Amino acid sequence: MKKKIFWLCLLLLLSFFYICWRLDFLPVNLKRRDPNTGKRFHAATKMVWGEFWKNRSVLTDNPVALLYKIYPDVEKIKLPPPNYAGKQLEASIKKVLPDGSFSGEAISLDELSQILFSADGIIKKDDRIDIRTAPVPLPQTGSFSHMHPVEIYVLARNVSGVKKGLYHYSALEHSLELIDGEASQMPNCCFEQSVVDNSAVAIILTGIPSRLTWAHDTRSYRYMYMAAGAVSQNIYLECASLGLISSATASFHDDLYNKMLGIDGENEVTLLLHLVGKIKE
Repeated sequence: MKKKIFWLCLLLLLSFFYICWRLDFLPVNLKRRDPNTGKRFHAATKMVWGEFWKNRSVLTDNPVALLYKIYPDVEKIKLPPPNYAGKQLEASIKKVLPDGSFSGEAISLDELSQILFSADGIIKKDDRIDIRTAPVPLPQTGSFSHMHPVEIYVLARNVSGVKKGLYHYSALEHSLELIDGEASQMPNCCFEQSVVDNSAVAIILTGIPSRLTWAHDTRSYRYMYMAAGAVSQNIYLECASLGLISSATASFHDDLYNKMLGIDGENEVTLLLHLVGKIKE
């Protein structure tokens, strides 16, 4: 009798969930994602060059965001100057995705400095321009030369001479700014824990849309993603040049990373993760 009651209750429960699914009554966290979200995004951010200002949104009425993010009154590490005498581009491209895994060994501060500068360092700057190692896909005029929407954070786990913790990379000062000296663990992402443990650092890319939206409206989000891709490619290439290995992903728990970085997920959002380390021989 108990078995019959059990199976009857199970059947009723399954029937209930099936009916809710068919009628779209399931709780939000159990519903399937809208498959047209990406299509709507691209449709909503289309443009015709020369007619952009005819139907702009209120985003273009907002003031320009701060061009550089700086953490005042925190411990800072001045990074060594970049070295411009590395491998040729063609030699690095061949080793962007080398066979092998992370060895668990430490990387040097010089290596980390080189990676960060190559990622999005400032090559030339004055009152009018700010030329970076990673180009932003914008009209190349003086008005747009300070628009760099990507910020870089470093979760240092095994860097020689650098204590563990979460840092912000200041491109303006070419330095590391300590945000959280207790941070060492990566929140939920697609990497296996053993892979994370054997990497030396996690480089986290974020985006600040308002550095672009005042001029480029909703299409700024496209530019922001493309800029993050350029920074990511530079990290891959520099790691290959240094004989290191890097692995990137956009598969992670957004809210947990936003919380770890102390950002709100709207005015600044987490975009991409890079693990970097020595290659296991």
